Amino acid sequence: MSTVHANQDEEFFISMSRNQAVRIAIAGAVAGLCLLGLAWLLDSYIFQAVMCQGDQARCSDATGYAHATAAIMVAIGSVIALIRLQVFRPLLVVLATAISLWGLSVVTLALPWYLAIIACMALFALSYALFSWVARIRSFVVTIIVMVALVVIVRLVLSA
Repeated sequence: MSTVHANQDEEFFISMSRNQAVRIAIAGAVAGLCLLGLAWLLDSYIFQAVMCQGDQARCSDATGYAHATAAIMVAIGSVIALIRLQVFRPLLVVLATAISLWGLSVVTLALPWYLAIIACMALFALSYALFSWVARIRSFVVTIIVMVALVVIVRLVLSA
């Protein structure tokens, strides 16, 4: 009976081992850590230096620009990492994560640095694991529908 159940799962899902799922979650945690580190570096050494020369109105936007730039750079690196990990539909995983967690690094500025790191790493690890699991659905249309629904749910939960 378990053979029949396994064959039905293979009809609807691309297989993924537990080892691969753990490596995807670790890649997500590393992406979260890189996002915070890169955002801090960009903010401290580039955006603050360029945007805070004389005009204080633009200076308040520097942190947001730094975090958005870091998010885009980390997303590009994450696609490459997920391709190397042989994740099915890696671009969808990264896009869904980026949309779901957009602005998270700016929100974590209110937290102490160690809690911000833990929160960002945990949320990225969970998000990569969740969306890579959903991306295994063979039907592309069903995958998109489920991912959009999950992105909306995650955004609503994180904004509450």
